[in-house]
Amino acid sequence: MEQSLNKLAQTLQKEIIEKTKQDYSKIVVDNWMNPTNFGKIDNPDGYAQITGSCGDTIELFLKMRDKKIENARFLTDGCGVSIACGNIVTELIKGKTVEQVKQINANTLLENIGGLPSADEHCAALATDTLQLAIKNL
Repeated sequence: MEQSLNKLAQTLQKEIIEKTKQDYSKIVVDNWMNPTNFGKIDNPDGYAQITGSCGDTIELFLKMRDKKIENARFLTDGCGVSIACGNIVTELIKGKTVEQVKQINANTLLENIGGLPSADEHCAALATDTLQLAIKNL
C-alpha cells in the first residue's frame, strides 16, 4: 500500500511539474524550483513586508554598500509564482543604485521573466511593491 501511494505521489508530482512548464517561462520555473536568494539578512539596511490581496506575504531584506545594493534576500509564505517573483526581483537589483531600483515596477519584472498568466500577475506587483517600500525604508 505504501509503495502504491509513493508511486501515485511521484506520478502526480511529475504531472504538476509538466503542467507548470507549459504555463510558465523557463525563468519562472527555474526561480520557483531553485530560489537562490531565499532567506533573511540580519540587520538589513532596508526592509519591507507586504501581504497581497491573495494572502501571500513577501518580506524583502536589502544590504547597501557604496550606495549600491550589495545583497538582497526575500522570504515568502506564498505560492511558487511568489517565490519566483521574489527571487527574480532580488537578482534584478543587486549591484544597482537606489535610483536605478526605483524604476523597477511590475511591468519591468514581467518583461524580465517572459510574462505570467493574468491570474498570477499580482505576484509581480506584490514583489515590486515590497521592493519599493524597502527602498523607502533605507
